[in-house]
Amino acid sequence: MRKFISVKTAFSKKFKLYSFTGVWADVLSNVSKGGFWIIYGAEKHGKSWFALILAQVLGEIENVAYISSEEGISAEFVKAMRRAGIDPSQNPFKLNEHITFAEIKQELLNRRQAPSVIFIDNLTTYKDEVSANDILKLFREYPDTHFVFISHEDNGEPDLAIGKMVKKLSKVIMRVEGLACFVSGRVPGGQILIDEQKAVLYHGTEVTEN
Repeated sequence: MRKFISVKTAFSKKFKLYSFTGVWADVLSNVSKGGFWIIYGAEKHGKSWFALILAQVLGEIENVAYISSEEGISAEFVKAMRRAGIDPSQNPFKLNEHITFAEIKQELLNRRQAPSVIFIDNLTTYKDEVSANDILKLFREYPDTHFVFISHEDNGEPDLAIGKMVKKLSKVIMRVEGLACFVSGRVPGGQILIDEQKAVLYHGTEVTEN
């Protein structure tokens, strides 16, 4: 059993925090590193587009691995990277296609140069091999690793039991609709427009979450 600590000890703890700028600082502030984030939304609304933009932002700070499990490293995925403005000269993150959760632990998490941020795009491709309890174990076993999960949406919520569990555990929740991302969770929150012109066309002059 772990020992209890005093409030004074808790207040004196040092935490690893992100230092964002611009709109990212506005919506995320100095959120702590590690833990779960989730990006979810209906199909063809810009989830992967936004995830790739976020991967580049985090890749300027941390060692990032992006698992493109649904699309693989296909022509469509490479096109999405170009659309997101990924700069190959910066080499902001490493890419892989579908790998199992067991392989994620063996090949990514349990090695010396393990990435500190792992994007999993997306959860639907793991529905037959991962349970909600597996997600909870991952959260507890690797608290210092930052996982960003991408999920499809069902009735305004992440689909599948694993998606719902990820959302419950996530400190940052990002719902994408009409090329706009609505950020909430244990952060200030707000909006990030993936494509301003198209987002305004979809939402109207006032971009608001439905």
